[in-house]
Amino acid sequence: NRYFATETSLFPTEVYTGDIDYTDINIQQQMTGLFDTESGLLISNKYYAENTVNSWYTDFRQHANMTNISRSINPDSYYTYLSQFLLSDEGLSYKNDLIFDINDKGKTVLIFTRTRFALKIGKTTNNRIDAMNSIRSTTDASGLSNTFAFSGQFTVFERDASVKNEAVLILSA
Repeated sequence: NRYFATETSLFPTEVYTGDIDYTDINIQQQMTGLFDTESGLLISNKYYAENTVNSWYTDFRQHANMTNISRSINPDSYYTYLSQFLLSDEGLSYKNDLIFDINDKGKTVLIFTRTRFALKIGKTTNNRIDAMNSIRSTTDASGLSNTFAFSGQFTVFERDASVKNEAVLILSA
C-alpha cells in the first residue's frame, strides 16, 4: 500500500555537546555551522522536521546580538553574556540543557549541552536506520569533538540495523 510506504512519524532527537572550549572562536563557528536556524547543518539534514529545533546556542547568540553567522562572541566576554542570557526569561527555559563544572583554574565552565529537535522518519526499517545514520553523519560533519546525536528510539534502530546485517550475512553464506 503506497500510503503506508510514505507515512512518517516525528521522533524527538537531541544533539549533545561535551567538554569542549565553548569560548574558542573555532568552536563557536562550528557550533553556529551545526545549529544555525537558517543555514546550519542540522536543519539541512533531509530528515530534520522543519521548525522543531530548540537550541540554547542559537537563542544565546541572538541574545548577545550575534545575528551575523560569521561573527563570534569575544572569548573574554563569553561567560558574562551566557550568565546574562541564562538569567533572562528566554534563557531560563534552557536551565536543564546545560551542565557546568569548575575547571582546574577554579573557573565555572560549560561541560555539557543539549539541543532538541525532531526527525521526520518514514515507517520502514531502512528509512529509520538511514535517518539515524544521516543525523549522526551531520553531527560528525560539524567538526565538533565530543558531539553526538541521540534519540531513545536509536536503540531500537540499532537493533534493527544489527538484525538486518546479520540476516544478510546468513543469507549470503
